[in-house]
Amino acid sequence: MMLSNSLGLQAKAKKSIYIKNWDDLSFLNALENEPVLILGAGTNVILGEFFDGTVIEVHIQDIKSTNDHVSVGAGLDSIECFNLQTKQLVTLQNNQCLFSYRQSIFQSKNYIILRVNFSFSESFEPNLSYPALNNFLCSKSINKSALTPRLLSDLIKEIRNSKLPDPALVPNVGSVFKNPIVNLDNLDHDFLIDHRWDQGNGYYKLSAAKLIELIKPELTIPKTLNFYENHSLVLINNGGATFNEVTGFLNQIQTKILEKFKIKLEIEPEIIPS
Repeated sequence: MMLSNSLGLQAKAKKSIYIKNWDDLSFLNALENEPVLILGAGTNVILGEFFDGTVIEVHIQDIKSTNDHVSVGAGLDSIECFNLQTKQLVTLQNNQCLFSYRQSIFQSKNYIILRVNFSFSESFEPNLSYPALNNFLCSKSINKSALTPRLLSDLIKEIRNSKLPDPALVPNVGSVFKNPIVNLDNLDHDFLIDHRWDQGNGYYKLSAAKLIELIKPELTIPKTLNFYENHSLVLINNGGATFNEVTGFLNQIQTKILEKFKIKLEIEPEIIPS
């Protein structure tokens, strides 16, 4: 079967299981010791041409709400999952998910997320720490005291849409690299001074997009690929790009930045080779 993915790469799998409701979970009991790939909308993966195993596609779409709780089907208070090892349903609390910067327990591949449960405060206390959000509020002359949940949600969508193209129109996989966290002792004191964020204890998170912009003139870019005009972290498929072209180009970027700045960039989307 063909595998849908937002980067628009041609990819197939040996077989697939389509989960559209909780009763379909019974199909997972027949899984044997074979490679398994859990695939949602395919928005954070770079797929090889063929996956020699079973792809599990989850399409549970229900949304339920009770008072100050909201339960959302598939993709935080807790997450309801199916454990592929024990073949049992489990509920993981927030602290059990081991969330950190672009990390979680779900990268172990042992869990299929079925439902995410959110708990909301009755009082609106927005987190406005994201620099781009603050800059956007200032540019729009919006007083923070005038914010409502709906207005803030709309503003964040507007910011995101300005940085990331719609993959249905422009094939992409979002940010292709994580922002590196480095010790400033290893760099010039003013290096990327306007594009870094203090993490404490002498460590700073650097803008991977800015690093790419600094070495972009030195890159050999395949004709099938390019950077999105509004964000250098977003790689787009011009049409006909292959797995080898994408991964080869990402490796070229990593090599250039490591050679020039002694900084190692980590690829953000999951790479699934054939």
